[in-house]
This record gives sequence, C-alpha cells and structure tokens, in this order.
Amino acid sequence: MVPPEGWQQWKQKDEQITSELYEADLEKALILSKLDFEQQKPNTNTNASSPKARVGKDGGGKKDKKKNQQAKDKKTVSLQDFQAEGSAEHLNKKQEKEDARVANLALGNGPEERFFNKVEDDIARIVQQEKRREQFTNSQGQEVITSTEHEPDPRAEQLKYDLEKKDNEIEKLKKNITQWEGKYKEVKARNSQLLKMLQQGEMKDKAELLLQVEELLHIKEELSSQVSSLHAALEQEKSKVKGLQSDQPKHQGNKRGRKGSEMDL
Repeated sequence: MVPPEGWQQWKQKDEQITSELYEADLEKALILSKLDFEQQKPNTNTNASSPKARVGKDGGGKKDKKKNQQAKDKKTVSLQDFQAEGSAEHLNKKQEKEDARVANLALGNGPEERFFNKVEDDIARIVQQEKRREQFTNSQGQEVITSTEHEPDPRAEQLKYDLEKKDNEIEKLKKNITQWEGKYKEVKARNSQLLKMLQQGEMKDKAELLLQVEELLHIKEELSSQVSSLHAALEQEKSKVKGLQSDQPKHQGNKRGRKGSEMDL
C-alpha cells in the first residue's frame, strides 16, 4: 500500500505532467496555425516559411511519437519509475520548447510573428494561472487532509460509544446468567432433597399399609375361626333340639299310661 506522502507526491507529479502535456498541445496547435498562416502568404515568403514548417513538422512528429509511446506505456508502475519518467518527459518538453523558440526567432519579427508571439504569451500566462490554481487547490486539499487526520471522526466516536455500551450490556447479561445458574443449581438441589423425602415418605406409608393389611388378615383369620366354632356349636344345639323334640311324644305317652293305671287302682 502506498503511504500518504508518496500518494501526494505521485498526485502532484501526475498533475504536473498533465499540465505540461496540455501546454505542449497548445504549443503544437499554435505552431500548426502558424504553418497554415505561412502557407497562405504570397510565394515571396515561401523560402522564409519552409524552415518554420520543417521545424513544426519535426516538433509535431516528436510529440506525436511521445504521445503514442505514453499511450503504449500506460500501465501500472512504481512511484520511483513514475517520477523518473516524469523528469525525463519534463526535460524533453523543455528541449522542444527551446527548439520551437529558436525556430520562431529564425522566422523573423514581422506583424504576423508579433501576433503569434502575443498569442504565445497569452497561452503561457493562462498555463501559469492554471498551474497556480492547481497548486492552490492541492495546498487546500493537504490542509483539509491534515485537519481531518487530527480531528476525531464523529461517526467513529459514535460507533466506539455504541460498542462500549454493547460491551457493558453483555457483561451485565453474563452476570445475570451466572446468578441464574447459581439459583438453578440451588433449586435443583432442593428438588432432589424433596424427591428423596417424598420417596422415603412413600416407603414409610407403604410399610405402614402393609402392617395394617397384615393385622387385618390376622383379625380375619381369628374371626373366621370363631365363626367356624360358633357354627359348630350351633349345629350341636340344633341336633340337641331335634333330639328333645323327638323324645317329647314318648314322654307324654308314658305319662298318660301312668295316669290310667293309677285310676284303675
């Protein structure tokens, strides 16, 4: 990742090269317009305009080749390579400007040349104003970046506050969970004790019920034996009653016979 200082340096170098290319295009257009103007002049000025045309063509050819080469070489490069390439292009453009200036001086200082010189001066002034404007914009951008680096970001502060708040809530929830886990363990222990007590009570109740059932069974057996003895006694009494009933007529007949014999006497 490119550091901020390298990025700013690369950006300034790119803007410088862009402005230089723009200036070179303006100069090329100016030279071409000069050539058109010289070609439209009478034939008497043909000899004076031929060196100028040659210089313009050579300069235009060089710049076209340079633009084509830059278009071909437009790819990702390192910061050092980009700076070295920009320096070389800057030197080449200065040399081209010097060649164009020498060619313009060789053409003479007529009214047309003065007109085009004025146009060149205007173009140079416009380019300088553009450079100053870009430098002013870059300086303002650097100040804004520096101020934003030192000033806290409200959104970041808000997010930090929200995160701290969420962390506190999580800690509270963890404490509540720990407390509820302790209470759950206590309730579970109590339930286990109650279960044991209930089981013991059920066993005790069952034992008491079994004892009562056993006592009742014993009482039942005693009652059954008593009923059996009473039934036997009742049968004996019935047999006695039947015997007495059968003996009663005989006894009455004997009484009657005794009474008749006594009367006869």
